[in-house]
Amino acid sequence: KQYKLIIKNYKKTKKLHITGHPRFELLKKKYHLLYRKESDIIRKKYGNFILINTNIGYANSIRGSKFVIENYGKRFPDVKTKIEQSLLKRDFFVHLVKELSSHNKKIVFRPHPEESQSFYSELFSKYNNVSVVYEGSVIPWLLASEFMIHPDCTTAIESDLLGKMSISLLPPEIKTDYVANLPVAISESFRNIEDLLKFIDKLSPNSQKVNSEKHSYVDEYFSFSKDSIDSISNKMQVLLLKCNK
Repeated sequence: KQYKLIIKNYKKTKKLHITGHPRFELLKKKYHLLYRKESDIIRKKYGNFILINTNIGYANSIRGSKFVIENYGKRFPDVKTKIEQSLLKRDFFVHLVKELSSHNKKIVFRPHPEESQSFYSELFSKYNNVSVVYEGSVIPWLLASEFMIHPDCTTAIESDLLGKMSISLLPPEIKTDYVANLPVAISESFRNIEDLLKFIDKLSPNSQKVNSEKHSYVDEYFSFSKDSIDSISNKMQVLLLKCNK
């Protein structure tokens, strides 16, 4: 899909090669050992937990809504609507965490780096089974978790490529124009917290794997089935041989 997008504006197709990206190559099962030490440390510290990743920077910017309007307003005329839609997500996820906590679920809440972590830390300070943490790469956290819940966060893509199911939760009144489609499409998707809780209660370790049909959709974007490291190395070798002639 990205190739098709590029060739609309760049006609020299012989210079384009679909290889995939080494960053995603390293998410394949044979490379999980690279993250094992860190994920074991996380698992030892937090036990069995649900990971929640958010991307609610418009409503919960670390620099405040005034900065968002001034910084993004010229590029996005609808910035105030973006903030309103983002607020819907933020409030819905606050409600979700409180519901999960009351069901004795252990939660690690990982806000986006653009978000104010202190907002959540203060809000959830009375909940002993909720930890607000943002540190290191998301990969070992995904591997250490039972599964991950998000609104429409791109970490769902990484979760899928790691072979782990993700769950998308969005408020029922949110406008789809303000939602990142791919992360939602590859996740088990809900617009109702009660239905999500029922789904979680029925989960077993064997059912927490990616849906193969949804995974094939991701491959259309990221060529995950290819060996990107070999492909890139081989292409570079051919180019170097040409240059040396």
